[in-house]
Formats: sequence, C-alpha cells, structure tokens
Amino acid sequence: MISTKDIVWLAGLLEGEGCFSLDGNGAKSRGYGKLVIVLQMTDRDVVARAAKILGGPVAGPYRPKVSRKEVWTTRVWCRRAAS
Repeated sequence: MISTKDIVWLAGLLEGEGCFSLDGNGAKSRGYGKLVIVLQMTDRDVVARAAKILGGPVAGPYRPKVSRKEVWTTRVWCRRAAS
C-alpha cells in the first residue's frame, strides 16, 4: 500500500520534473494512445524512490550530449500510469 505521504511527494516531483504524455506507437489501429509517465533526473536515489512508488524500473545511467552528468529514468505506461 502506498502511503499518502509518498503520493504527495510523488505528485510534487512529477509536476516539476515529470512528463505525462500519450504514446500513439502500436495503438493507432485501435484509435487510442498509451498513457505514459516519465521521470528523468541526475539524482539516482530520487528516481529510484519514484520508481518504487510507481512500480516501474530504473534505467540508466545515460549521458546526454548536452549534460556532463549521468541521467537516470523511470517510466510507466498504460494501466500502471493511469492508476
């Protein structure tokens, strides 16, 4: 069970650092897109905490061309993102 404190923390984090989108890949023939929530940051511990709450994996590190720091990502989609 996810605590209210964790939900509030995650909501604030995703409002500032997250991305909510519809991914149409693979679903166009059915007329809908997949809901996706993505968080990408240089703080692995923060991404790991968000991933645990969301129920998604932590991916990375990646090194973008414009940044010197490693970037970590978590993403969830479809029903997990909607819940």
